Amino acid sequence: SNIILETAACEFGCEENASGELRSIEVSSVIKANISAYRNVECNFIKDCYCTTKQIKIDTAKVKLPQNMSVVNFNDTLKSNLTIADSEPSVERVYDAFSKAYIENVSSEDNRLIVNGVVDSYVLYITKDKENPVFCAKNELEFSQSFDCAGCLAPQGEINAEVLNTSYTINSDDSIDLRVNFKLTGMTYSFEELEVITGVNKTDNEVSRETASIIVYFAQDNDTLWDIAKKYSSTVDDIIEINELVE
Repeated sequence: SNIILETAACEFGCEENASGELRSIEVSSVIKANISAYRNVECNFIKDCYCTTKQIKIDTAKVKLPQNMSVVNFNDTLKSNLTIADSEPSVERVYDAFSKAYIENVSSEDNRLIVNGVVDSYVLYITKDKENPVFCAKNELEFSQSFDCAGCLAPQGEINAEVLNTSYTINSDDSIDLRVNFKLTGMTYSFEELEVITGVNKTDNEVSRETASIIVYFAQDNDTLWDIAKKYSSTVDDIIEINELVE
């Protein structure tokens, strides 16, 4: 399964205390959850058929089947330095630091799934400027991670990025080191395209048969008993029995 949580809406409101001061903030959020569940199911499809007595008309369709599904659960830490610009107020102390991770692109190369994204970090701090006492600085850091999908050609995936925590170290009043621990979760898979039979209609036309009493056939590479039986309007069981073959 894969669960992706998103903030659909967020509202803030200030409330007065008993003294009439605005000392509390009420936060109301709406969380949107996208949940995908998977299970492995064995499916049987008809890929070929024939009739030994009547000619038939076959209806076919192409279907895509997911295969080689695997779970992604990857943790990593990004480190970066946030430098306060000259036009921004200097740092006296940090009030809070938080981050948000986004997936920008998911692509494939050979049998590897490549995930590219960005982490936006925000540092809310108390400044040394009395006219602008609180300021929020932003830092953007890109990331790229690849996953080996053995057996997959042109793999695809549903990947979600989530920040676990953000920590910081103040170097000076204009420099802060950030460490962001995040994880990537989801599924990787590939698709196999098959042409399957969706309908069979028998006609009134007879199947033409060889008139010779004995037919000699030299098997070719990759021939199967099914192929030979179909070619001569026979059955696999009859070929095995007449030629005294061992299954």
